Amino acid sequence: MLFMTRSFVSTRSVASTMYGAVALAALSSGMPYSRSDPVIVNGSLTGPIVNNGVPPGWSVSSGSPDTMDENNNVGVPSATNFCVPPSGASPDGGTWVGLGTTLPIERFGQTVGGFEVSAEYEISWYQGNFGLEVLCTVFGPGQNAIQVRVDSQVVGAGTFVAPGPAWTSESVTFVAASETMLIEFEVADQLSSGYVSIDGISIRQVAGARYCTPANLNSTGVAAVLLATGSTLVSDNDIRLAAVDLPQNQFGYFLSSPTQGFIANPAGSQGNFCLGGGALLGRYDDMVMNSGPAGTFAAFIDLTAVPIAAAPGSIAIQPGDTWNFQAWFRDVPNTSNFTDAVSIQFD
Repeated sequence: MLFMTRSFVSTRSVASTMYGAVALAALSSGMPYSRSDPVIVNGSLTGPIVNNGVPPGWSVSSGSPDTMDENNNVGVPSATNFCVPPSGASPDGGTWVGLGTTLPIERFGQTVGGFEVSAEYEISWYQGNFGLEVLCTVFGPGQNAIQVRVDSQVVGAGTFVAPGPAWTSESVTFVAASETMLIEFEVADQLSSGYVSIDGISIRQVAGARYCTPANLNSTGVAAVLLATGSTLVSDNDIRLAAVDLPQNQFGYFLSSPTQGFIANPAGSQGNFCLGGGALLGRYDDMVMNSGPAGTFAAFIDLTAVPIAAAPGSIAIQPGDTWNFQAWFRDVPNTSNFTDAVSIQFD
């Protein structure tokens, strides 16, 4: 980050509302795909500490991004002048990239190949808003996020958060227009005084077709979404489920069934149960998760041992099977809710 003089306006862009609409519009296409994940080079952003430089495998598109960690803010050795010090490295570990709003806007990226045209993909990353002390002192601690460009077009942004010590897990989705595309990252609110960190970048193809959507609104005022990514080949055993747009710091788990159904507000829930019941209904209640500050939880599921209600308690998914998934979660003040559901046909 190179320091330059500019006038800052403390305002949040209304475009952040549009980002969610773009992502949900893409998700709602309901198209099943065969799977092939493009490979991000050095998605862990591992590299030497440097002010005005990015890790190997990446290129600076604009401005002066920095490679840094919790002991070397803005890529300056031994600098700890954060607005709020990070709790540590991201869950991905090691170094990360810091992006600011000094002109020209700081942006970095890489050209990625292996996309399937018209297929839907999820880009995920870890985001931290630890800021820069001088900016927080002069302009105040403002909310900000990381946003993503694909072939120069903004496709979405992470959660806008105020400076704090925590990392959050973020993602956006888009439909591939060509086999090779330029993926770039920058600060979302470019009229603010922000300095935001990013780490652990990955791309996975969306699996299955969403149904029972949108879910009923939860206490955040939006509907929770279930996103499945990975391979529909049973032999790959590579499906990841992610429940997003949940209330913060609430417990929940995934559900599965080979059949679909519909029960409105079961047991007083605010949501709708969209799976079939019976002996093959499964609850992943041995892997209860918490939505944390980002309002999301995610996990890989084992296709060789999908839980079922009947003995022996689990079953292996076979090629040609169709399975349906949903997430249940606690909601506030004293109720529960559901995401929408995803149906996946396995090969």
